[in-house]
Amino acid sequence: MPKCHALGCFYAVAISGAENAVQNREAGVRNLVNTYIAPIQAAADAFLWLVYPDGCMICKEASGPFLCDRCADDLLVPFPALVCSTCGHPRQVLPCRRCQMSPPAYVATRAASPLAGELAQVIHHFKYHDRPQLALPLGRLLARHALGIRHSLGDLSFDRVTCVPMLRSRERARGYNQADRLARVTAAELRLSYAPDLLKRAKRTRPQVGLHREQRQSNIEGAFVATGKPSVTGLRILVIDDVSTTGATLDACAVALREAGAAAVYGLALAAGG
Repeated sequence: MPKCHALGCFYAVAISGAENAVQNREAGVRNLVNTYIAPIQAAADAFLWLVYPDGCMICKEASGPFLCDRCADDLLVPFPALVCSTCGHPRQVLPCRRCQMSPPAYVATRAASPLAGELAQVIHHFKYHDRPQLALPLGRLLARHALGIRHSLGDLSFDRVTCVPMLRSRERARGYNQADRLARVTAAELRLSYAPDLLKRAKRTRPQVGLHREQRQSNIEGAFVATGKPSVTGLRILVIDDVSTTGATLDACAVALREAGAAAVYGLALAAGG
C-alpha cells in the first residue's frame, strides 16, 4: 500500500474516532471516573460537577451543575429563634426538658435547616439516586452555615471531624456513604482535619426512617464503637450526618467516642426532622 494512501487512511480513522469520542464524551468521561478516579472521591465529584454537569434539578438550567449556586443558597429554611442549646431543636425552654432529664453524650448538635421542601428533595437524590456530586454544593453550604453559628459549635475548635459510619454492605450497595462525602467537603471548607474511620458499625440496625423516638433510641443503642485508629483520647470531635431526626444516631456516636476517651463531641447535620 502506498505510504500516502496509508497515511490518508490513518487520518480518516483518527478523525472518525475523534468525532465518535466527542459524541460519546460524557459516557467516556463517566466511565473513566468510575474506573480510575473513583477512589479519589472528592476529585471525582468535582470533576463530574465541573466538566459534565447534568443541569440544575431545581431551576432546570441545562448548562449548569446538578445543583446551581443560586438554588443551593436558597435551600436552607431558618429555624425559630429559640432552639435548645443542646439538641438544637425548637424549644421554649433552654435547654429543653428532654435534654435536662436525659442529657445526651454530645455537648451540642445543630442542623442547618428543617428537612422540608426542595432541601428534602435534594437530600433524597443525594442518598438514593446515585448523586455523589451533590456532596460538593451541600458540603460547602453546610460549612458556611457552621461558620455562621460557630458560637453554638464550640467555636469550631475541633481536633478531628468524622462522619456517621454506614455498614459496609449498605455502602457497597449504595456505592458511597453520603455522610462521609458530605463530611469530607465540609471539613475541607472549614480547614479541619478529617478522620473518616474513627467510628465503625458494631451491629446491623433497622433503618431509622419511620421509627418514633423511643424506637430510634433502642434501635441505635450500642450500634457504634470507636476503632482506636487513631486514638481519640483527649480530642474534641465533630460528627457530621446528612439528616438528624431525633439526635439518637449522633448521640450513639458520641457515646462511643466518649467511652474511648474523647474530651468533647459535637454534632452537625445538614437537615433536622423527617
